[in-house]
Amino acid sequence: MAQIQHAYDMRALPGGRPLLAELLYGAARMLVAAAERLAARAAQPAAQRHREFEVVERDGRLVGMVYEDGRLIALLPEVGRL
Repeated sequence: MAQIQHAYDMRALPGGRPLLAELLYGAARMLVAAAERLAARAAQPAAQRHREFEVVERDGRLVGMVYEDGRLIALLPEVGRL
């Protein structure tokens, strides 16, 4: 990696590029941290969630409704059963 070490030297960038580079590096660090948090959460066992499915007729068409822990999470047009 010695051949591209100059790419990480902030003094090699002209004008306003150092600020832009620092902002981009900061954004990349934030994305890495968010990805690590998501990966840690995905590794944990899923919590037991109560799901329900209900079918209603709306304007003459069937609409499936999926509820999770009492909250509507999906509307499925033209779906009468799962």
